[in-house]
Amino acid sequence: MFGAKQSGASRKRLVRLVVGRPMRRRAIIGWNVVIGAIAVTALLSWQIVPCSMATDLPPATSTQPAGAEITGRVLDVDGKPLSPGEVELRLLPAVDVQLTCLGPDGKAAAGFRVAPKGIFRDAPGDIMGWSYVRIPQQVWLQWTLTTDANGQCTFHGLPAQAQIQFVSDDPRFAEMTPQDRIIAEGTPPIMAHIHLANGGSIAGTVIDPDTAQPAPGIGLMFQTTDNNPVSGGGFTTSDANGHYQFNQVRRGAYVVSVMGEDNSGDWTAPAVLVNLADGQNAAADMTLTHGGFVKGQVRDAKSGKPIEGIYIGLYGPARPRIAAAILGAVTDAQGNYAIRTPAGKQYVYMSQEPPDGYLRPTPSAVEPDVLDGQTTIVNFNLLPDDSPGISGTVLDPGGQPLSGASVTCDDPNGNALFESKFATSDTAGHFQFRAVKAGSQIRVRSKDRTLATESPVNADPQTDDLKITLSHSAQFTLTVKVTDNSGATVPTAAVRLGIMNGRIGTGGQEHPVDAAGMVMFESLWTDNRYYLSATAPGYGVTQAGVDTPTPTNPRQQTVSMVLVKATSVIAGVVVDPDGKPVAGVKVTINSSKTGAVSAETDAQGHFSFSVVGDARGVIVSLPQRGDEKAKPLYKIANAGQTNVTLTLPAAEN
Repeated sequence: MFGAKQSGASRKRLVRLVVGRPMRRRAIIGWNVVIGAIAVTALLSWQIVPCSMATDLPPATSTQPAGAEITGRVLDVDGKPLSPGEVELRLLPAVDVQLTCLGPDGKAAAGFRVAPKGIFRDAPGDIMGWSYVRIPQQVWLQWTLTTDANGQCTFHGLPAQAQIQFVSDDPRFAEMTPQDRIIAEGTPPIMAHIHLANGGSIAGTVIDPDTAQPAPGIGLMFQTTDNNPVSGGGFTTSDANGHYQFNQVRRGAYVVSVMGEDNSGDWTAPAVLVNLADGQNAAADMTLTHGGFVKGQVRDAKSGKPIEGIYIGLYGPARPRIAAAILGAVTDAQGNYAIRTPAGKQYVYMSQEPPDGYLRPTPSAVEPDVLDGQTTIVNFNLLPDDSPGISGTVLDPGGQPLSGASVTCDDPNGNALFESKFATSDTAGHFQFRAVKAGSQIRVRSKDRTLATESPVNADPQTDDLKITLSHSAQFTLTVKVTDNSGATVPTAAVRLGIMNGRIGTGGQEHPVDAAGMVMFESLWTDNRYYLSATAPGYGVTQAGVDTPTPTNPRQQTVSMVLVKATSVIAGVVVDPDGKPVAGVKVTINSSKTGAVSAETDAQGHFSFSVVGDARGVIVSLPQRGDEKAKPLYKIANAGQTNVTLTLPAAEN
């Protein structure tokens, strides 16, 4: 249990932090955890660690005083304490946020219940560049506020320098999306606005195939199709009458599916496509079926040895390729897997990067037909990677072997988000990669993140035992100053820090500059590659690289960025297949002159971007997710063009 001990007070606020079972041990990630009104960062040595909290006392309405003491334990999913050094807690500053909620008509949404649901924060040391924690329902229900006649409410003690995603159980409006996040940064109190959309619903009855009667206790989910401009989805379970209902759904195309991908039941069901109009209550009944099976084995192509722990994914009638979710199964100790699926055409593939020492299978996917009551066999044979391997030892600054260090190996010219290899040093500090690409580099972090490599280490396979010595001085501070081309401060500017993962860049949140036009980024790793982008209302976008410090360069870096005034616009409208304008759609422009900038359409479906007058060949696009077969939704425009029309395609099965 965690307790917040206050000076001069005996009351403790008890909060239990439960750390979920990791999907795969990888690089260290920072997680933001809110305890009462205290913002805490938990640094966990796992790539993906679901966090949840439960409290039996109301949350605080003010921040904890200086000198407040935090005591407690961190537990894993089985309730067992994590080992010392696996978790570090840090207090973060807290700010007040005054939130104004506006309805679809632009008027104040009075009497609207709203609460924080999730917290995003920059994590420059992580491969993704950001971290996230989900606040469970039992907690956010206690933090729910109701807007006044002006559509306003004020949240006290939210974590500063973070993006906050909100949630509501008000059926009048659609569930808020990640595009509705607000930035809790700047001069407090933070003033933020959220524009709400009308809420609709999807409801129906699940039918048992054997009895033709309603089926209770069936898990269901809905998700947006790849052509839907705004992401969304949810889960529920059919009631005693087989009835289910999803509320607070905004207009768009959705796929409704049953769960059951763990093959624990003897049924499945084809998904149902729903095109939901604004505020519509749509019906979508589901009929279960026994379907058939796709089964197979994953083996070493040369030795025939089974390979355990490979995730096999499947698109098909239950998970159509117009949406992101898939069916899947993990191979067992004999390399076997089995997936129940409705009859019809399937798309079966290895839904992960190959394990260390192997290449992707050829072909990478198989498209078999499955019949009811029958089993289709799909095997995958992985060829060993003939690239040379490398092994080494991680040492602390004193030259002693260091155990538990996270070792990452990637190709600077590849896609490190998906191609990186990961290892953990053993009790002797030893690590090994069975195969590495030529030119790969290695970065290392100690378990407690106090030590790291000062610069990337070349993965030279000619070295029998690569010695990697970590340093206490592997972090630096970056200060960015933004001016216009006359040298004047731009007080409305915002700066985004991104991290390069191979040739792929991932960006964090925007940080507004202070009154002097400056913003500071602390605790950056010296062995990472960073880049910057800056923008401001009425200006174009400028970008800059960051010279990573070396042992001979200072650990305090300063970058100056110059913004050029925008002298033109690119504007247009987003419409549905019937030509009707669509509000709340995220539109992005991208070019060397503009950078990547996004904005949402207004109530009339209009969007507008300020651009530098000579910007040409600007890509104006809608978000594209999931299926690689989906057609990109974009137009090419030049500065001054104000009639760009983007038409959302109709969803297809």
